[in-house]
Amino acid sequence: MLKGFRQLYLNREVIGPFAAIYGVGFAPLLILPFLFTAIINYFSISEAEAGMLMSVELGSMCLGSLLIAPVIDRFPKKYLALLGTALAILGNLLFMSSDSLTTSYGYLVIAGLGYGLALAAGNASVAALGVRSVEVFNRVVLLGTFMMIMLLNVFPRLIVQWSLSGALIGLVVLHCLLIPALLSIPSSALTKNAEEKNESQYKVLFKPLSVAIILMMFFYFTRDTMLWVFAENIASNRLGIEPENVGLLFSIHGVTSLLGPLLLIWLLHRYSKDKLLLLGIVVTGTISIVVSQTQSVLVYSSMVIIWSTAHFFTYSCIMGIAAEADSKGVVAAVAGAAVMGGTAVAPAIAGYAMDSGGLSLFTISVVTVILATLIFSVLSVYLKNRSAATDKQPRHGQLQIKEL
Repeated sequence: MLKGFRQLYLNREVIGPFAAIYGVGFAPLLILPFLFTAIINYFSISEAEAGMLMSVELGSMCLGSLLIAPVIDRFPKKYLALLGTALAILGNLLFMSSDSLTTSYGYLVIAGLGYGLALAAGNASVAALGVRSVEVFNRVVLLGTFMMIMLLNVFPRLIVQWSLSGALIGLVVLHCLLIPALLSIPSSALTKNAEEKNESQYKVLFKPLSVAIILMMFFYFTRDTMLWVFAENIASNRLGIEPENVGLLFSIHGVTSLLGPLLLIWLLHRYSKDKLLLLGIVVTGTISIVVSQTQSVLVYSSMVIIWSTAHFFTYSCIMGIAAEADSKGVVAAVAGAAVMGGTAVAPAIAGYAMDSGGLSLFTISVVTVILATLIFSVLSVYLKNRSAATDKQPRHGQLQIKEL
């Protein structure tokens, strides 16, 4: 059994992208509720100000992915991931030494650009596997859930002990430990002849299907992060859950995240990917509404526990469609940017809604984003199926030879 696990999950195709995506790119996002609270306490600022600070870093992640995405197949992905990791480490070390908000913004931009590069490199390296990309993405996400469990157990303790500095030092150590895994990412880039034969990356990027997938991912993570960033705040302030119990609840949340990719792998043998995607969008949206509205500790705790299962299940579905849409990895890389884009605007939107209109405005904002996600998920499924049907049709001018 252990040998089978090593063959499936600890090979170059899986471990390298996992390190780039979850060990570097998504690492700040996985600890966002605790990082958000640590920033508020460290700088003694409001929720809206803290949300804006986080949005700057996450927006820079989005920018880093967007800048490299259209030309990502021209560079060795291994070295892009390493460059991104180096920038992330540098930005975090500088941020840790900052004692003012003004300089902190600049340092978070450096870190954010690095995270975006690493994320794009990891996503594109999996998408480049072609027909095997969906399978490999599922394995990467499964390993990512293990990473989430570890971070949700370790980082709250680091923050309690050393405040914001504990979180930043923890991220730097994590990134450094995963450099050997990043070196295993296949570093091949397209040759000049191959590039000439392939259609323009920008043409791929602006196809209706690509745009629909990118917007679906953007709104999906906007909705998810709006809840994620306030999850600890809701538990402590509205429901009165003790801090140690909040930590325990999120540890269970991390463990149940393992079920998402496993559930998807099992259901893919029974149902179509399209149905599973739409199911995931509806379920995650429902969970968000309940979490934002409930006054019950039991209901809140139950929703938080199943939240991560539904999230990773749906995220795997979306990335599978992104990988199928373009074998060169452009759409998958930009989908990673859309993750960061949605994650970037979410803290600012959520903080403003809470400060301006309280829970009612916050919930209205969440519902609006859920509807947008559903619209673009249905559009993505429709365009994907139409594209597949068109590809099966004989091209104009081709002869059809039938057996007599």
